[in-house]
Amino acid sequence: MATHLGKYFSITRLDDRKGKRWRVRFMKKPLKAMGVNLQDKTAKEIWKNERFVSKRDAEKHGNALVDQALRVNKGARGLPQKEKDKILELAAHLKEHHIDPLKALQIGSEHLEGRSYDSLKKLKEFWKSYKASRVRNRKWSPRVQRQKEKFFENTEKHFLQHSLSAFRTRKRLATAISEEVSRFMKEGNRNSENTQKKHISNLASFLTYVTHAAEDPFVTPKLIKELFSEEGRLSVLKLPEGLEAEQANKKLTPEMARVFAKEMAQLGPPFSTFMVLKLFAGQRTLNLWHWKWEWIDWSERKINIPLKFTKNKQSDVEFGFKEIPCFSEWIEFVFKQTNPNPKDKLMTHTQPWITGNQTRILNKHSEIFTFADGKKINGSKHVRNILRNSFISYGIEEIGIATTMRIVEDRHNLNSYLSATTSGSGNNAKEFYQITPQSLGLE
Repeated sequence: MATHLGKYFSITRLDDRKGKRWRVRFMKKPLKAMGVNLQDKTAKEIWKNERFVSKRDAEKHGNALVDQALRVNKGARGLPQKEKDKILELAAHLKEHHIDPLKALQIGSEHLEGRSYDSLKKLKEFWKSYKASRVRNRKWSPRVQRQKEKFFENTEKHFLQHSLSAFRTRKRLATAISEEVSRFMKEGNRNSENTQKKHISNLASFLTYVTHAAEDPFVTPKLIKELFSEEGRLSVLKLPEGLEAEQANKKLTPEMARVFAKEMAQLGPPFSTFMVLKLFAGQRTLNLWHWKWEWIDWSERKINIPLKFTKNKQSDVEFGFKEIPCFSEWIEFVFKQTNPNPKDKLMTHTQPWITGNQTRILNKHSEIFTFADGKKINGSKHVRNILRNSFISYGIEEIGIATTMRIVEDRHNLNSYLSATTSGSGNNAKEFYQITPQSLGLE
C-alpha cells in the first residue's frame, strides 16, 4: 500500500528519554487542499501531532488517518463535525422509519435539480441590487428610496429571511405575502387602506425583480403577476380589513375657491405662492419646496421643471402660461408680492406652517367649505389634496385631459378625477378659471 509520508505528513526523531522518540506532524496546506476543515474543533483534535515509540508505528498512524479521510469526497471532508453528526442522526431517524437514507438523498437531489443558486439565496440578499437598479435607472428619487427602505427595516421576523425555494405551493407563497402585509401594518400601527396598497405594490415590484433574477422553476414572474392582480388580491391574499378608506378626489366649488384664494393671497408669500401653484397649476406639495424662481422663464412665458425634480424622472416638465386660463395673472401677482432673486426658492417656510394656515382658513369658514354630499371639509384631513384635485378636475373639463395630465404629472386615478368633475352643479370650470387677483379685488 502506498504511503502518504512526505505528502500529507512528516516524521521527525526527538530526543525523548521516555521512549516516544518519533513524532507525526501533519501538513496544514495539503490537508486544507484535501478539504479537511482544521477550524473545526473535532477535526483539529483528530489531526493533532502525535508521538510514537517506533517510526513504523508513526507512519502507520499517519497513513491510516489520511486513508480514512480519502474514502469520502472533498466536500464531505470540509463539513464541520457537528454537521456530520446531524446528517448521521437524520439518516438514523430515516432508518427507524424503514426509509433508505441513500434513496431519500437521491429523491431530494432530483427534486432540487434545476433550481439555480439564486433561488436558494435569502430574498433580502437581492435588496442591494434591486435598489441599485432603481436608482441607476432614475426610477427612485432619494425621498422615494427612503420610503422603500422602510419595507426592509426590522427584517429578523420578515419573510425576506426565506428564499424562493421555501415556497413550493401557491398557497404557501400567498400565505407568506399575506402575513408580511399584516406584519407591516400592525408593527407600524398603520391603518390606512392607501398605505396597504403601497406596500403591496412594493412587494409586487420587488418579487417580480427577484423572480426574473433567480429563475426559480416554481415561483415565476407569471405566478407573482397572478397573485398581485386584482383578482389574485381578492381571491388568494388574506389582507387586514377595517382600514381607513383612501380620500376620494373632491374639488372646491368656484365660490369656495374664491374665498380660499383671497385669504391665502392676503397672507402674502410664500402662502399666496403656494396657493397659486397648487390651486391654479395643480403641482405636488412636496415638490414645491425644491422650486426656484429661475425655473420661470418670463420672456418665453413658460415654466420648466428639471427632470431631477419630476415624479416620473423621464424628462423635464414644461408648460406655458397660456395653457392654463388666467395663470399668467396669478404668477405675476405673486412675483410682484415677493420681488425675489432668480436663485431664491419659492417656499421659505416649512410645510406644517403653510398647511396650518390653510387649515385655519377652511375651518374658519366651515359654513362655506362643504362637499356636495353634505360633509364638511376638514382642514387637517383634506387640505393637502383638495387644491390639486380641484385644478385637475377643472383642468380635465376646460383644458383637456392630455394637457392637464402633462402639467400635473399624473397618468393615474383618471376615473376618480372624472367623477369629481361631474359632482356638484353642472359645468363650472369656466367660472373657476375666471377667478383672478383683479376679480377678488387684490390689485
